[in-house]
Amino acid sequence: MNIMKKIFFLFFFLINLFFLFPQTNLNKLSTEDKILGLSIIWKEVSYNFAYFERLPQIDWDNKYKEYLVKVINSQNDYEYYILLQEFMSILQEGHTYIIMPNYMQNMIYSNLRELWFSYNWVDNNMYVTSTRKKIEKELPIGSQIVKINNLTIAEYINIYRARINTPFEHTFKANLINYFQFDLNNYPQNIEYIKPDGKKMFFEFDTANPKGLDWTQLPDFDIQKYIRINPNFTWIADSIAYFDMAGNMDENLLHFFDSIYPAITKAKGLVVDLRYSQGGSSVGSHMIMHFIENDTIVNYVQTRINNAHKKAFGAFSDSTIVSYFGGKIRNQQFNDFYNDLSFERDSFLIINTIPKANRCKIPIVFLIDSYVGSATENLLITLKSLDIGTFVGEPTVGSCTQPLIVKLPSNGFALIATQKTMLNKNEVFTYIKPDIEVKRTLEEIMSGKDKIFEVGLEVLKEKIRIKAK
Repeated sequence: MNIMKKIFFLFFFLINLFFLFPQTNLNKLSTEDKILGLSIIWKEVSYNFAYFERLPQIDWDNKYKEYLVKVINSQNDYEYYILLQEFMSILQEGHTYIIMPNYMQNMIYSNLRELWFSYNWVDNNMYVTSTRKKIEKELPIGSQIVKINNLTIAEYINIYRARINTPFEHTFKANLINYFQFDLNNYPQNIEYIKPDGKKMFFEFDTANPKGLDWTQLPDFDIQKYIRINPNFTWIADSIAYFDMAGNMDENLLHFFDSIYPAITKAKGLVVDLRYSQGGSSVGSHMIMHFIENDTIVNYVQTRINNAHKKAFGAFSDSTIVSYFGGKIRNQQFNDFYNDLSFERDSFLIINTIPKANRCKIPIVFLIDSYVGSATENLLITLKSLDIGTFVGEPTVGSCTQPLIVKLPSNGFALIATQKTMLNKNEVFTYIKPDIEVKRTLEEIMSGKDKIFEVGLEVLKEKIRIKAK
């Protein structure tokens, strides 16, 4: 699966930026160009998008008509591309989004604006986990936010429902902060919150950009999400190996894995940390080969079939058409072709090239969280199908597919999910549920405690003890 490099983090970050800045006079596109761009997206989605069954309430053709009026009336190129992203967001799929032309991206990056505070979710509650030192006494870490801009948290985050391309609530909440972090239109100007001592407070922010102001210390665990970009290998007590797959899934990662594999074979057990993996290409099968008895690895996908001949016959399975042209309803076997609902299953066979004598059979635990997606999820899908290892942590993103890339006017691009990734021959992938789910308390977050790692390590030690009996 040839997923674009760094796509997992980029699609969450870049989509966020496209909604957030005031209109500027960028007028390179004619009305005809705008109509063409929207029409290209409508056409390619109609033929190739893989997940319409998730959206039974969506009439894609009517949405196209609705957005035709909007794009024709758009005031500038920036507003136009925002409308294109709104149009794509209807489809609620993480690999289905818009990339703006460079001249718009440059404008966006030049206007970045930061928050006065950062937060984490504990269950359904939002807690301040870092704040600017300038206001740390007024807004101490550990405070529970109950309103933003005089809206309840539920009302405020609902503003972003249509902007975050996921149908899964845990993914929406995990990535929400990236969407209003730089939002000038809905930027947090005031909050109501409950301090750790139970006192209810109201605070109005100085609207000046806090960029450059020092933070109170973020918990170490949360800092690592942003700074770990290279894989790492180390030993934990009791001959347990730890492999951190931080950074891109690419050839460099494979070279690193090959360099540490001789050490892994000497371990009693292995912890593989996927939480900092940024996705990339599907190179994970090479690593998996070293830990399985199977001589082959098979991955399954489903993709749309566009067969004009069968679609033409299938038209006569539609009662409206038959009532006009006459005859009986017929050719029901081609109904799915006519309604663009026909799929075929495809498989990818990989031969295990690792000699059996060199394969390693040790207990493995994989650490996952709600930021793990794309090619990293593809790795997990293969592991799950082969029953390799134990997954510890949080549910994953739920976006693992091959996007079709199409060009748009002024060198923008649209990405469209074209395949249903399968867990096995018959079951469509949604997201990976951990075998052992871990939820952090507020106290654990504030202390920087890495509970997922700690639980994963205990699970692995128990598996080692069982194996030794």
